[in-house]
Amino acid sequence: LSFQNVNPLIFSHQIVHFSPMEHQRAFDLNPPALQAAATAVIQADFLLVGAGAGFSADSGLPVYKDIAKVEAYEKMGVDYAELSQPHWIDKDPEIFYGFWGKCYNDYANTAAHEGYSILRSWREKLFAAKEFQYEKNGDVVKRQLRRFQIYTSNVDRMFHTAQFDPDEIEEIHGNALTMQCSKPCSQRVWRLPAYFRFKIDPVTMRCSADQHPKCEKCGRLARPNVMMFCDPTYFRADSSNPDYNYWNFQSNVEQVLRTRPGSKLVIL
Repeated sequence: LSFQNVNPLIFSHQIVHFSPMEHQRAFDLNPPALQAAATAVIQADFLLVGAGAGFSADSGLPVYKDIAKVEAYEKMGVDYAELSQPHWIDKDPEIFYGFWGKCYNDYANTAAHEGYSILRSWREKLFAAKEFQYEKNGDVVKRQLRRFQIYTSNVDRMFHTAQFDPDEIEEIHGNALTMQCSKPCSQRVWRLPAYFRFKIDPVTMRCSADQHPKCEKCGRLARPNVMMFCDPTYFRADSSNPDYNYWNFQSNVEQVLRTRPGSKLVIL
């Protein structure tokens, strides 16, 4: 993130895990900080939400360090960082699609937890687009601006599952439910049919060749449009868009913060 001229409001906090029955008790942990945070969100002109693997965990999805904690992988002597490399598609495609196929199935079968609904309600009630008047390149302009943006390293596509506006979701590593050519022969991406699931042997974690998806254009093997480790064939699905959504949001917010004193951005 490279916002300029932003004075961050930082709260001391505690990380806790509690059951639904303990929700009310959580407000006793640090009431002044919670009230300050709530007030900052309510008074903000813009909200930028940063989400990592911990946010998905409450839906029951494993965090990165646990994805490869499987007996088959332990016998192979490989971990997440090794499995999450595109060379497996050539070296052993059954392992490649066993690993990514399991991720695909888990992500496709998982419902978004309540936190996504809470964020969406904030977006709808507090951060609908509105018109701003501000200076740009020496001119005074009036524009309808988006006021809400998600910036996530998660590849589970869960914000789409939770029905956020795609224009407001920036997946910096792509997502595992969107396919691209493994060559790639073009900058085209696509989704597999909604009913599709990979069939994976739970003992060997292998996926047979008849389950390996193919590029719709050239017929080569397809792969997830995810930035893996040591990955020369990944491309950003939106890189050809001159009005690229996240940078457009950032540019507009910076202009407002720079030229309208008192304007506020909250980053969660």
